Amino acid sequence: LQRHLTHGQPGNILLVEDDGRLRDALTRTFESEGWQVRGAGDGREALAVLEGGWTPQLVLLDLQLPEMDGFQFMEALRQAPQWCDLPVIVATGMELGTAQRERLANSGVREIVSKATLPREELLRVVGGMALNRTVGTRSS
Repeated sequence: LQRHLTHGQPGNILLVEDDGRLRDALTRTFESEGWQVRGAGDGREALAVLEGGWTPQLVLLDLQLPEMDGFQFMEALRQAPQWCDLPVIVATGMELGTAQRERLANSGVREIVSKATLPREELLRVVGGMALNRTVGTRSS
């Protein structure tokens, strides 16, 4: 992940996960790799973090959340011009049907990964790849 950091500075990840222990573990994992992480327990909290000025390179999003779930969060995110291009990776334990996968793809989700089967190294690879794509896209604009 270090080689994907913009200008040697830590990248920012918005981690939207309602399980506090998992959120803390993922935060420690990403921070150990040089990332800065802000966590949110549901979609409303995540939107508040964004509205407060936090600018992540990507969002790592669980779908099963209280208050505002991941699907509702994606709808709100994509309606805001300042966040409509923000890369989102969905990490979920849900079994997704075809309609749900299409809904996520149509909302601009870049990748869907299973929390149950995803090893730590694979999650870091996926996040690093998304950050690299975001950085390359930003530099070419």
